[in-house]
Amino acid sequence: MTLDELYTASGIALVAGNRAVWDDNGALLGGWSADPIRAGALTIDSDFRVYPNGKLHLVTIAADAKLAGIDFPKRAQLTFRAGGSLEAARYIAKQGFMIHGEPWHDTRDLTFDAAGKVTSDRTDHFQSTERPPKFRK
Repeated sequence: MTLDELYTASGIALVAGNRAVWDDNGALLGGWSADPIRAGALTIDSDFRVYPNGKLHLVTIAADAKLAGIDFPKRAQLTFRAGGSLEAARYIAKQGFMIHGEPWHDTRDLTFDAAGKVTSDRTDHFQSTERPPKFRK
């Protein structure tokens, strides 16, 4: 539903115009905001999900954050366990353009154990095979 007044749950303050989803027992399951919102030390961008116990489940961050000793950039997707520990992260680690303008980026995927130790670290490289169009006068 789209909220018409301030609603606070799970440490997240949602303002009028934000959207929220509840389970059958009235516990917040997630929501959406056009503007960044705060959830503890994180600034969340748009969609988020929470567990029925009120802990964050899945977020995309709207500002750089440091968790488990790792600096995560804006737009990183973070997944948490029901107990609150970081489970996984995915973000663009590097990006740029090739000499003829083809975009490229490296997506980094990390998983963590419950203590915050990295259990896997994988980077996938994407490079466009199409050159951008050239505009002529």
